[in-house]
Amino acid sequence: MDNVNTGFLSTMSVDGFVGTIYGMYTTSLGESSKNRASFNWFKIEIK
Repeated sequence: MDNVNTGFLSTMSVDGFVGTIYGMYTTSLGESSKNRASFNWFKIEIK
């Protein structure tokens, strides 16, 4: 990924918080879909 704007991670623009946020999502790549995804939990392991 080239030329990614990371300015929103600046402590000046977020009042000092630069933590990590995880978000689960799905996509139909712009196509109409009746499919669903449901996430009850997820686990992160750092090895």
